[in-house]
Amino acid sequence: MIDLTFEIIKNEIMASDIFEMTLKTDKLPADIKAGQFANVKVPNRTDLILRRPFGIYSVNFDDNTIKLGYALRGQGTQALSILPAGTKVQVLLPLGNGFPAVEEGKKVLLVGGGIGVLPLLSVAQSFKNNVISSCIGFKDASLQMKVDEFKALSKECIVASDDGSLGEKGYVAQVLAKYIDQINPDVIFACGPEIMLKGLGEFAAKYPTYVSLEQRMGCGIGACLVCSCKTKKNDEEHYARVCADGPVFRFEEVFYG
Repeated sequence: MIDLTFEIIKNEIMASDIFEMTLKTDKLPADIKAGQFANVKVPNRTDLILRRPFGIYSVNFDDNTIKLGYALRGQGTQALSILPAGTKVQVLLPLGNGFPAVEEGKKVLLVGGGIGVLPLLSVAQSFKNNVISSCIGFKDASLQMKVDEFKALSKECIVASDDGSLGEKGYVAQVLAKYIDQINPDVIFACGPEIMLKGLGEFAAKYPTYVSLEQRMGCGIGACLVCSCKTKKNDEEHYARVCADGPVFRFEEVFYG
């Protein structure tokens, strides 16, 4: 990881209370992987000491830009949302473990809910030697994000919404159940609210499944333990740090509430 100075190129709303920030630096680290995140320092705010962690959902090494998505949750994100283009910000990246590499030609199914669709977009963009299918869902049409991009990068893209105002009506796991056999993925990558991830248990029993957890973080580098979550490996329970040991875990490693 490295602490770099970025310039804000764009900082604009892309859905209800959800923003997209495009950042440019002199030279991006070459080791950024799909599913990793960045810690952004809120500039000129001595009362906001902790950096804010956001998933990196787009990386362009040609022009040294990244894109981050964030929801308005508190003082930090509120302060970031009003920063104009041209503002300089400090960003620590890349952080965490991303999604694992997949053998060329294998079928990858992306399953996302809400703002959790964004980290999966980085997979669709970078796993160019794999066959990508996607199933993404939102509470309603006002919260849709990057649907056209997923459609362009996927062999098949299934869109759902809780109220039926966008795509098929139903929760992501419910809608996916109608298509999973025909997709027949070699691996599933998922990100979204815990209740959505829990609903993938039936599929995870049949297909290798990796989940990216959404967890409140403090330091973002594994020192403060704020983001610890209960996990299991080899039938032993222990606590893992989502920021350092994740945010990507095997489905069966995670305890779901």
